[in-house]
Amino acid sequence: MPMVAPRHVRDPGIVELTTEIGIEEIGAFHLVALDQSQHLAVQSRETAVRHVQVVDQLTDDILAGQRIDDEAAIELMSSADIIVAHNAAFDRPFIDRRLPAIAGRPWACSMAEIDWLELGFDGRALGYLVAQRGWFFEGHRAQNDILALIYLLGHVAAGGKTILARLIAASESASYKVNAVDAPYDGKDALKARGYRWDAAMRYWSRTIGAEEMGSERTWLLQEIYAGHAEPAFHLQTACERYGR
Repeated sequence: MPMVAPRHVRDPGIVELTTEIGIEEIGAFHLVALDQSQHLAVQSRETAVRHVQVVDQLTDDILAGQRIDDEAAIELMSSADIIVAHNAAFDRPFIDRRLPAIAGRPWACSMAEIDWLELGFDGRALGYLVAQRGWFFEGHRAQNDILALIYLLGHVAAGGKTILARLIAASESASYKVNAVDAPYDGKDALKARGYRWDAAMRYWSRTIGAEEMGSERTWLLQEIYAGHAEPAFHLQTACERYGR
């Protein structure tokens, strides 16, 4: 569920593209005010909705004659300082493949880059997080999902900063993608339990960590997984590379 957002006060477009099997729907909003220590003010506008997949209550009648306007999506997303998704590792590969003109743009993940437990929330699912603020919405539609995320990002957390301010700070920090190349098969359960995900194309387990975790992660891998037989690979990432393939 990606959206685009500015770092400073201005009037950009925000686009959300729900992706399940493919890009399903586009919705757009104007962000009319942004203060990183205060609330977000949002004004919605009507946009053309484009569908390419029958997913989550989209009927044949809704889909008939519809298409994604790639040029409009590229123009809107290219104007962003950062693209936010609530599961960027899932969403970004779809967008990069469909819209290669914006590949390499900076992304942030509101699910993975925020310590929700530290902020007093249980879980990480968007609907559950929003419900804990007393808000409810009908999910699986582009405009509903993005409005829910916008209001969640505008929540002022402990310390007087919005969730969005925390997310931007996290996205600007360097991280490393750890590839457990040539890890033995019997280490798969330990890797999965530690948050590694299997890359079927590259055939290794990987995860993203903060720069401060690099030393301890390397030690854990060498002691618990490799036992002296191989070495993990660490690749420095910024928001432009993070969550991409």
